[in-house]
Amino acid sequence: MCPICFEIFGRSSVEGDSPELTLEHVIPNGLGQRLFVLTCSKCNNDVGGAKLDAALHRKVAAHAHLSGQRPLRANVLIDGARMAVDWTYTPASDSTPPHSDLRVVEKATSPAAIEQSQVTLKAAQYGQEIRIQFPISNPRFEKTAFLKVGYLIGFLRFGYEFALAPNLDIVREQIRDPSAEILPVKALVVGPTLFESVRANSLAVITNPTELAGFMALVELKGMGQFGVLLPYPLSAPGFFDRAEKHRQSNSKLEVQLRAFGV
Repeated sequence: MCPICFEIFGRSSVEGDSPELTLEHVIPNGLGQRLFVLTCSKCNNDVGGAKLDAALHRKVAAHAHLSGQRPLRANVLIDGARMAVDWTYTPASDSTPPHSDLRVVEKATSPAAIEQSQVTLKAAQYGQEIRIQFPISNPRFEKTAFLKVGYLIGFLRFGYEFALAPNLDIVREQIRDPSAEILPVKALVVGPTLFESVRANSLAVITNPTELAGFMALVELKGMGQFGVLLPYPLSAPGFFDRAEKHRQSNSKLEVQLRAFGV
């Protein structure tokens, strides 16, 4: 049974060139620890799958770019000509201001666009408009992607006993339709921060405030540290997610018990 949509499959569903059940990365491929679960190909590849993974890839790429770790692929538009560029950003230091460097990716840019841009820039006076276009992640997709990772970490630890809890039905609904405002996803993701003595990609227990007693899935993304994803206990009192949103608006700090359930 797929832990996201709960569709039931037979043994043959893992066979053939296009199996109905597929291995899914709990943390999107290349962004962290390699953990896997079996989900159906639809949940792995549709809006709640591939697009959520893409949102976290964009988040990590943007962080690496702004911290000066690696360039970001972007498009530059000069007088209608579009060029693919690698955009390197160097943050400010004690002695130098921040600055950017744009290098044209010739294999991804037409020679005509390069020539047109060169002619325009040679003839340009101060004030020539140069536009930079680069990918950004949808904030709701980004938070929902963290929610999905946290849910799958809980499933890895407790299996269907966790997934079948009625108060997680709404979590799966949000994962399958990330553009819908089903849950206050901003309230369910905290970080990046450091949870000392708690292993990454595991579960910890929220002990304070008591009205948010539940799990915190600790998700580590490459180069960004840990994020916490709030999830209710299977038998948490109704209204957990509304209480989480109210707590977020109060700007109170969450205390996490430093005892983790290993994955």
